[in-house]
Amino acid sequence: MGRGGEIPSRQFTMTTMERKFRQASISYVGLGIVVVLLTLGMGLPSRKVVEIHTLIPGAVAIGLVGAMIYFALPITRRSTALGRIVLFLTKLFVVTGGLRSINFLINFFGLRVEPHFGPFAIHFHPSQFAFHPIFFISMLLTAFIAYMLARAAWDL
Repeated sequence: MGRGGEIPSRQFTMTTMERKFRQASISYVGLGIVVVLLTLGMGLPSRKVVEIHTLIPGAVAIGLVGAMIYFALPITRRSTALGRIVLFLTKLFVVTGGLRSINFLINFFGLRVEPHFGPFAIHFHPSQFAFHPIFFISMLLTAFIAYMLARAAWDL
């Protein structure tokens, strides 16, 4: 009930699930951009130009995915097929975020992971950035992003 006993309009009320999806999208975009900037700051000065060319489109993709997650429930109300696709993609981003967190943790311990899809093998190589705190911070941020997405996707 609103002030004076009137019922608030639907326009201004938000369900718990909508709130979770919006919180997940805001954390995905905000913390995702921070992880991109940390990754850029971590690189070698001679490679920064190359990294900028790959990280800037990544930042744009983060914004687009964040917008998709933010508007997930209004999309679901209009089309259940699109809503299922958005929900599937959100769950997929939970899995990839968890894998990215594991990768950052492996990097923190001084290893570099290189998957080879031809023979489907994973190779570990030593890295010059052993126990660098940026990798640990990036791991924590991506794990939190994955948690927020899981919270929204499975309505935890």
